[in-house]
Amino acid sequence: MRRLNFHVVELHVDSKVVVHAIMRHGSGSLHGKALVERIRRLIDMDWEVVVHHSYREANQCADVLANHGCNMQAGCVYFDHCPNAYRHP
Repeated sequence: MRRLNFHVVELHVDSKVVVHAIMRHGSGSLHGKALVERIRRLIDMDWEVVVHHSYREANQCADVLANHGCNMQAGCVYFDHCPNAYRHP
């Protein structure tokens, strides 16, 4: 995101447990601790990050992209527009 010169990032998460872990400095489990710490390091960089809980049904775009990401290889992918396969007619 920093390479794209974003100064404000809004993060919508469909899990209240994850929002709590990120914002309250608890990981919820040892399995997720490393990931939560990595997210916190990103949040602590020189930008404004706002974290919200959003129900999955209310954020269909994020849900589709998350499911798409489960089938991808490891790494980061940035979209500057919605992939055609996921656009509504």
